[in-house]
Amino acid sequence: MEEVAEVFSDLIGQGAAKRWLTSCLSSGNLPQALIFAGPEGVGRKTAAKLVAEWLHNQGRDIVDASLRSSMTNKTRVHPDTFWYSQVWREMKEHGSDEEKKSPWMHTAHAMIRFLEMSPLSSKYKVAIVDDGEKLTEIAQNALLKTFEEPRGDSVIIFIVPNEEVLLPTIVSRAQVVRFGPLSHDEIKQVVPEASDEQIKASGGSVGLVKNWAEMPAEWERAREVREFWKNVRAADVTTKFQWAMRFKERDEAVDFIKTGIQVWRGMLPDGRVAEGLERMQMAVQQIRDNVNLRAALDTLLLAL
Repeated sequence: MEEVAEVFSDLIGQGAAKRWLTSCLSSGNLPQALIFAGPEGVGRKTAAKLVAEWLHNQGRDIVDASLRSSMTNKTRVHPDTFWYSQVWREMKEHGSDEEKKSPWMHTAHAMIRFLEMSPLSSKYKVAIVDDGEKLTEIAQNALLKTFEEPRGDSVIIFIVPNEEVLLPTIVSRAQVVRFGPLSHDEIKQVVPEASDEQIKASGGSVGLVKNWAEMPAEWERAREVREFWKNVRAADVTTKFQWAMRFKERDEAVDFIKTGIQVWRGMLPDGRVAEGLERMQMAVQQIRDNVNLRAALDTLLLAL
């Protein structure tokens, strides 16, 4: 059987999270509900995938490193692993008319049905709710009974920026595992070709740095967005409206505002910065709650 100590050997940084998860796996005391909280691109999804892999491999001897790597890559499509965002995308693109109208809710029901059934080829069923901050309140409430009365062979992992985006009733039934930003040296270890400017702008996200290093056009766009947020208070109304018009998709608009939050958090704190950060966070929530996208962006940028 695979040694527990080796499970997270490929996960960069996150010493505290790795030690705690290793202890739980080795003792057989892994909580059935987990919340992996931290910034995007710091290893939360990788850790969830590795936990799922280890649970699915129980009772199997893995002696070949290439086989282990192959199984790791296949964990996303393992019959006893449910990736929330993957099922959500399939429903949104190929589902019935009713599923396309409310894919988050229908995906929640699909997850409940998945967890109600016995495992097919593993000892455990693992449901991974990646992008958990996008889960609607209605969908979260639908999952509550599953949290209250979980099957003994099921594990649920929420991946979120922080536990505050989830209902308190869900948080109270789960164990929060925190993932922090990676250090400059840790990111450099993974992406040696990255510039110091890219690493600093990433906020500790190796995922972002990898993307920027591989796609220079994405890095130039990111620099342009960061420059806008640095100077947004001095921008004229026309410029602000032009920026608001760029975003047609809600996810893109949320990412745009999140960049603003990161940039503003690096500014010298004062009352105006604090108020601006609050407005940005409110705008993100409004966009996720289906408030008119253009109106939310216009209102935010004009208020800064």
